[in-house]
Amino acid sequence: MLSNQFPFSFFKLTEDRSFKKPRAKGVTMMIDRGYPNSHLQDHLDLIAPYVDYGKIETATSRIYPSEYLKAKVALYKKNDISPFIGGVFLEKVFNQHRMDGLDLYLDELQRFKFEVMEVSDNYGNMSKKDRLTIIRTCIKCGFEVLAEVGLKDAHESVDKIVSLVHQDLETGAKIVIIEGSELFDEGQPNHALIEAIHTNFDPNQIMFELNGPWIPGVHLCDTYKLLVFLIDTFGPDVNIGNVDLKHVFETENDRLGLHTL
Repeated sequence: MLSNQFPFSFFKLTEDRSFKKPRAKGVTMMIDRGYPNSHLQDHLDLIAPYVDYGKIETATSRIYPSEYLKAKVALYKKNDISPFIGGVFLEKVFNQHRMDGLDLYLDELQRFKFEVMEVSDNYGNMSKKDRLTIIRTCIKCGFEVLAEVGLKDAHESVDKIVSLVHQDLETGAKIVIIEGSELFDEGQPNHALIEAIHTNFDPNQIMFELNGPWIPGVHLCDTYKLLVFLIDTFGPDVNIGNVDLKHVFETENDRLGLHTL
């Protein structure tokens, strides 16, 4: 007897995709670019089963009214999605207050009931010592840490990125995110970097950020090219970040191979 939960249930989907949340692999991190909560809820009514993390873009959290941000965090949690603030905001706090700003930042995260945080150094302002201290302090305070490696406005060497990933995982980060700017080079996926990640790490501990038009010379078709390349390389349960709200459903379709024969 066919299930009525989904239409066309006679059509079998790949068994390689993890459907049940909480997922230990194949997670999707959606980026929230300041969407009104009502608009967000309308989308989550459909896409929540396919979203694991909701990243509130960079420093936009600074200009939300407090009660609105609390409601947004609660909305994500109600839909079994872990919200967090993009790591560039922590970089900005660090640039303005140095290490003294960390306690202030963590206090605010706890006040708004965030349980996950991103630690990045996209602009190269932190020393290795400061970065590792921040990760350890966040973990000690009870946060799940997503650490990001790579630069936004230049390319690190493959060896440097591999070394940084090892460093962050050994320090206790749950997942290390590879900055999207590093994953695309001269119009093509950065094969050397992606192959090095594939060879050296458990893919469940790595998340690949999609690139986007905020990177000079990158178009939407390039973002899609990278998405397909990652799924083809790692399978449908690759961890993917920076998926736009409008593209979550399509991304799940791509994971399942429904876009092509």
